[in-house]
Amino acid sequence: MGERRRKVFISYHKEDQDEVISFIQKFSDDKSIFIKRLLSMTDDIINSNDSKYVMSQIRRKFLQDSTVTLVMIGKCTWARRYVDWEIKSSTL
Repeated sequence: MGERRRKVFISYHKEDQDEVISFIQKFSDDKSIFIKRLLSMTDDIINSNDSKYVMSQIRRKFLQDSTVTLVMIGKCTWARRYVDWEIKSSTL
């Protein structure tokens, strides 16, 4: 019996998108190590400045069935409020 793949939510800054896509292609698409879950930088952004509401939507739409949260750190990650919200949502 094969190993069960984890559903991994990936949090990242859009400036690191090329590296994140490369990581996903290698480990999710090619090697099937995990099942990817992430917010795209266009369609999935939750249009609100209310952090509690955004975190509840992140949990409901993206984290509910994820078993792992992976934060991809780049030089501008600190500036993305969604990374903060995604991390916080993962711990609730």
